[in-house]
Amino acid sequence: MSNSFDELQKENKEIKRRLEEESRDLHNAKKRISELERKIDSIVEEKLEKNIVIMKVPKQEQEKTEEMVSSIIGHIGVSIATLDFKARHISQAANSPILLELNDRNTRNLILKKQKEAGVLKMENCGCSGKNIVYFNEDLTGGYSYRQGRLRWNANISSRGVRKVPGCDGLTAEFLKEVAQIISESLCYVINEIIETAECPPQFKLVVVRHLYKGGVRTEFSN
Repeated sequence: MSNSFDELQKENKEIKRRLEEESRDLHNAKKRISELERKIDSIVEEKLEKNIVIMKVPKQEQEKTEEMVSSIIGHIGVSIATLDFKARHISQAANSPILLELNDRNTRNLILKKQKEAGVLKMENCGCSGKNIVYFNEDLTGGYSYRQGRLRWNANISSRGVRKVPGCDGLTAEFLKEVAQIISESLCYVINEIIETAECPPQFKLVVVRHLYKGGVRTEFSN
């Protein structure tokens, strides 16, 4: 009987020891997973930052512009996206698009409401499949056109059939503020603040490309 009791105690101690070891191993594994996740997030963030490409900006403005872009991407209430054109010369010409991908239904509804109230910007469907996009497209005449539709990656988009926004002779900081105002008050505040604190040139073109399938962000500013 004594032998049996001793064996049971020994087995019980062994099981407890194993459970404690497994608990420590599990704790260490969770800790390691957290460390790896932090490292992965840091690497992804670093890659995104390195993938922000600023073009046609004076060298002395590069750092300020990068900060401005990072702030927009970090704080803006909508995702900024564009298309990878089949005809690359289109994106290199004057009609490079500015696309605001709406990820919030309330924001989208607010745009529709304010557009209806303003009676200036009208919704248009470009006839492409994909995600709902609101974008402003500078045409070759120097005016700015606007269209909303469902777009797809690698779509060859022209400005044909797109309504022009009256009174826009160039994409200035003021124009961006007007666009932001249509989207939301908070977004307008963010863009106003960034434009003023970045001390960027008063007139520039903003083209932001978010390649979702590559996990990168490519941003172009030009005077």
